[in-house]
Amino acid sequence: MDYSILKYIQDHRWASLDELIILISEETTSITIGAISGMIFLGLIIKDKYKNLTLIGLKTLVVIIMNALVIGILKAIVNRPRPFDTYSEIVKMSSGGSPSFPSGHTAEVFALAFSMLFILKNKIAFYIFLAWAIIVAYTRLATGVHYPSDVLAGALIGAAMAYLIAKLFEKYLPEVNPKTKMEKEKN
Repeated sequence: MDYSILKYIQDHRWASLDELIILISEETTSITIGAISGMIFLGLIIKDKYKNLTLIGLKTLVVIIMNALVIGILKAIVNRPRPFDTYSEIVKMSSGGSPSFPSGHTAEVFALAFSMLFILKNKIAFYIFLAWAIIVAYTRLATGVHYPSDVLAGALIGAAMAYLIAKLFEKYLPEVNPKTKMEKEKN
């Protein structure tokens, strides 16, 4: 079933958008780094209005790093071959060299999106980054470098990592939680 869905997606993509699909697939991490750097630096530059943004950016960076570690370990354990390595009719259109399961690109963008929900606590930012994450997930299939189950697992792991790390920050480092800090100052 994994192969059938992948083959259908790759065969029915809009070939006129191939360059854009490849660009999105290849530049995923650049967007993630840019978003996190933007939060950190905006918080440093405009301290009065965005004083907590630097801390939120740093927390999001921790989510992305921990997510990458988990993904790397799972890739090494599962060691699933890429679809283009297994099926000659699947065309590799993007980068993909490490094992296939789970999708690291997908996990990364879902971790970023859900960090907007659980750490930044901004639903608008969450929906914007969630839309980006869904697009990236699609590109990993359309370019033939992941199976649908790789992408689904990546999405679930990324979301779970954002939730888990946010809860760990709240529980074990409440002094680093801007909301808790403000509540303490009021009392």
